[in-house]
Amino acid sequence: MMISGMGRSALEVGETEHIAVQLVAEQLATLGYSWREIATKADIGRTRLAAIFNGERTITLEEFVRLCDLARLDVRDVISQARGQAH
Repeated sequence: MMISGMGRSALEVGETEHIAVQLVAEQLATLGYSWREIATKADIGRTRLAAIFNGERTITLEEFVRLCDLARLDVRDVISQARGQAH
């Protein structure tokens, strides 16, 4: 998986970031959001969203922040929890 900031070049990242995206996806599912609702509210295309959640596409920092906001999660807490699970 890769993550990029400011909508520009992507940086290769590892397991922590993959886990972080999965944590957000799980929380969104728990809150009962449909794919369409997530895509619309986070301003991410449905195909792109599915690819991000499946680890097939890059995610920008802005997209990650929007998804965390929608999931009612603090970005720092998600990253911290993901780091703990990665090690």
